[in-house]
Amino acid sequence: MDHYASDARVRRLRSKSQLIALLYAQLSGAQSLREVEQSLKSHGGQLYHLGATVPARSTLADANAKRPAQLFADLFAVLTAQASPGLRRATREAIHLVDATSIRLTDISRA
Repeated sequence: MDHYASDARVRRLRSKSQLIALLYAQLSGAQSLREVEQSLKSHGGQLYHLGATVPARSTLADANAKRPAQLFADLFAVLTAQASPGLRRATREAIHLVDATSIRLTDISRA
């Protein structure tokens, strides 16, 4: 993953800390970056042992905007290749893109 140079000239939030924050947000069902920041602050000791830092909300937002998403997609592919065959089968149909797009769930035929 070094070919992305995602941590070049980065002073505050390394890719590892961003990945941990994103995974935590996804698994905990966090609704906002502020919620992610506050929740991770309460787990500072565990983050220290992982070798990660607690990101500030604005720093995490900047990293999400500037760091290439393909870095995390490729990392997912590497980790999936190392997983057991059963887990690899289960992740074949995984959704690789999660964004903030709104989709109306109302019945179109009533319009």
